[in-house]
Amino acid sequence: MAILYALVARGTVVLAEFTATSTNASTIAKQILEKVPGNNNDSNVSYSQDRYVFHVKRTDGLTVLCMAEETAGRTIPFAFLEDIHQRFVRTYGRAVHTAQAYAMNEEFSRVLSQQIEYYSNDPNADRINRIKGEMSQVRDVMIENIDKVLDRGERLELLVDKTATMQGNTFRFRKQARRFRSTVWWRNCKLTSEDSYTITGRVRIPASTAIGHAAKFSNIKVVLNGGQNITFLRPDGYFTFHKVTAGTHLIEVYALGFFFSPVRVDVSARHHGKVQATLTETRRSLTELVLEPLRADQYYELREPFNVMAILKSPMGLMVGFMVVVVFLMPKLMENIDPEEMKRTQEELRNQGVPSLSSLLPASR
Repeated sequence: MAILYALVARGTVVLAEFTATSTNASTIAKQILEKVPGNNNDSNVSYSQDRYVFHVKRTDGLTVLCMAEETAGRTIPFAFLEDIHQRFVRTYGRAVHTAQAYAMNEEFSRVLSQQIEYYSNDPNADRINRIKGEMSQVRDVMIENIDKVLDRGERLELLVDKTATMQGNTFRFRKQARRFRSTVWWRNCKLTSEDSYTITGRVRIPASTAIGHAAKFSNIKVVLNGGQNITFLRPDGYFTFHKVTAGTHLIEVYALGFFFSPVRVDVSARHHGKVQATLTETRRSLTELVLEPLRADQYYELREPFNVMAILKSPMGLMVGFMVVVVFLMPKLMENIDPEEMKRTQEELRNQGVPSLSSLLPASR
C-alpha cells in the first residue's frame, strides 16, 4: 500500500486522521505540524525518513498531510492531498476555521480510508490527475530530511508495522486473484458458447384432425428434458431451443386434444451439432424434426343417442316388465284353478294369517 497515513489539520489542531496500518506516524505528523512555519502562504513540502516520506500541503490555513512509501513518488501523494483538500472544504466549508480537534474525524476518516485505498491501488489515479494537469507544481517540491525540521535530540524513530507491506501484497494478490477468476469465467463462457447448439423443429397438425388448430398453436407447449427448457410455438408452427449441449435429449409436445410421441434427439458434437430424431413410441426415425400427433385424445365420454332397447334391457325396465306381466297374466291363471282347491288353499292361508291371493287381485273380487 503506497499511502499509509493521512490527516487534515488547522494549524496544529487535527480535525480528522486515518491510519491504514499500525504505526507511530501520528506522533511524527504532529511534530511536523508544530515545526512547520504557521504563515498563511500556500506551500507543498516533503520530508523523508528511512523509506517513507511525509508530504505536506498547506492551502488557506488548512494543512493536509500524508505518509507514503518512498517508492510511491510525489505525483500520487500530492494528487491525493489535493483531492482530500477539495473534498474537506467542499463538505465543511467555513466550519473548518472554528472546529474543535477531531470534530470531523468520525465522518471524514471514512473518506480518508476510501481515498487512501483508491490512490494506493488504482492505477488510474495517477493517469487521471496527469490529464487534469493539477499537479504540475509537484515537480518543484523539494524533499528535505525530517531531521532539519525536528530539533536535535527530538528525532523520533518511525515505526511502521511490517504488516503494512504484507497488507499491500495481500491486496495486490487478491486483486490478481479476482482478475484471474474473471478471466477463467469468461474462458468458460466462451467454451460453453462454442460447445452449445440450437435445435429447431416444427409441429404440424393434419388438416383432417385440426379443427381450429390455428388458434391452438399459441397454447402448444414443447418441453426439453422433462422441463429443463420450455418453449411455445411461434405462429408459423416452429420452435427453437438455444444453448443445447451435445448428447441425447428428449422433446415432448403437449397440445390439448392431441397425443404426440416423445422424441429422442441426438446432437452430435463431432458433426457440428447435427441432429438425429427418433419417435420413442414407434421407433421411427425422422429425416426432419417435424412432429405430428399420433392420435386425437378424447378427454370426455361421448353421450349415446336415445335407444328404446337400451331402456328395456336396463334393470329398471326389466322390473317394470315383470310387474306388467304379473298384473295382466295372474287373473287369467286364477280362472283356470279348481274352485274347491282354491277354497281349500284360501282357508289354509287364512288359518296361517296369510291374506288370500284373490283378495290382492282386483279381478277376483
